[in-house]
Amino acid sequence: MHRFFVSSESLTGEKVQLPAHVSEQLSRVLRAKNGDEVILLDSSGLERFVRLDSVERHSCVGTVVKTVKGKGEPTVSVSLYQALIKSDRFEYALQKGVEVGVSRFVPFISERTEVESPSKPRLTRWRRIIREAAEQSGRSILPQLEMSGSLDFFLKSVSGAAIIPWEKENITGIRQVLAEFYKNEKLRCNEVSVFIGPVGGFTHDEIHLAQQSGVIPVSLGNRILRAETAGVAAALTILYEAGEMGLP
Repeated sequence: MHRFFVSSESLTGEKVQLPAHVSEQLSRVLRAKNGDEVILLDSSGLERFVRLDSVERHSCVGTVVKTVKGKGEPTVSVSLYQALIKSDRFEYALQKGVEVGVSRFVPFISERTEVESPSKPRLTRWRRIIREAAEQSGRSILPQLEMSGSLDFFLKSVSGAAIIPWEKENITGIRQVLAEFYKNEKLRCNEVSVFIGPVGGFTHDEIHLAQQSGVIPVSLGNRILRAETAGVAAALTILYEAGEMGLP
């Protein structure tokens, strides 16, 4: 069943007026008909099953027939701080990050970053990629994309459990650190932040600053991962160790 994120204002009653872009997709692309059902989401965590009563190119109207709690959101919120890289690679990290369960994306600039901060049109495109990936993968809360900033700023402002995968770390593995996070009741580890470097990785000074900020350097294993896949691998590991990658 097709899923669409809409504004909360669109879901205030039993009758629903679908936004123009959703109506056009339903009528022209998906060839929906009266009586078909779709799932509408407003990032509240609820899924509303809506029967289409009228399907027109720019205006579809439906009736909410059932509301259930979504099952696609992990109990652990993963914030992925991703160094800016080439746009197509960054978009891959966004799309796959959403699919595995990342809740928040934060682009940043570090010493070895070779890409400029994204323009407004680029940010709009990235948010569309996030929305489409969230709809496709069964998410019920739309992951957030924050404005870009400096690595120094984010390291100094991050709180709670945080790790920074580094290819030169040869003592502490990611699973070891996550095990400590999850058994520490005082930490209440319902959110984990992970910092992923650019092509060329982090400098020693950046790793030192991370350690001073309480962010723990970890190894992702013996293989060197690309910048766009390291974050996805780290997020998968975080959620797997939290028991989020299987049936309840």
